[in-house]
Amino acid sequence: MKSEASEVSVTAEVRRKRLLDAERYDEGWVARWSQGPDAKHHPLLKLMSQIIFGLHLLQQEQAKSTKEVLRILQTHVIDMDNFMERTSDDLDLAIADIKQRTRHLRQPMRHMEVFAAMLADENFRSQLQNGHKKIEHIIARTGAALSASVIDIQEGLRANRELGKYLDSVESVWPGGYRKSTVAYEEMRGNEQGWSDYLFELLTKGQHLSDALLQLSAILGEMSKIATA
Repeated sequence: MKSEASEVSVTAEVRRKRLLDAERYDEGWVARWSQGPDAKHHPLLKLMSQIIFGLHLLQQEQAKSTKEVLRILQTHVIDMDNFMERTSDDLDLAIADIKQRTRHLRQPMRHMEVFAAMLADENFRSQLQNGHKKIEHIIARTGAALSASVIDIQEGLRANRELGKYLDSVESVWPGGYRKSTVAYEEMRGNEQGWSDYLFELLTKGQHLSDALLQLSAILGEMSKIATA
């Protein structure tokens, strides 16, 4: 899986700065995941297909090297874990940022007499308008990134369901006895269940961010009405 956002060394703070500073933002997964123009399947679905293929080789005992298949499966598991951790970090940071901006805007609304007096200053009014334009950009860009993240999360859930279906289908015919492939099956079952829980948690975080954006947008609109009255 390749995308600019997937660089392990890049922090959530750096990713958010890039998001807000970029001249444009393409929320389509083809661009965000650096896929070719002819890509038809989301990278997470392709990743899960590779996991299922590796498990199939183990189940059919067709792997030329069980050790190598297990190594590759582990890299895929790490890729999936990293995607979810990055998404969680990005959502947490965005929620904190938006809530902080909302608290900041609410301060003058609690002191309307002082705020109204300051609006008489043309320089202050101009600075306020510029600040509002910046916040409008932040709301729009954060909303676009949120929509993109929700698509990724939903695709992750869809891909994970395919993994669950496969694991169900081979449970009764998986090679018996204590062997590495048996351990791999049990671990992948645990991964599938854990990923499902984590992905639903990410959807909940996404809803929290959506609610925070609505609150910030509402108070910004209220302030703008007062400033232009």
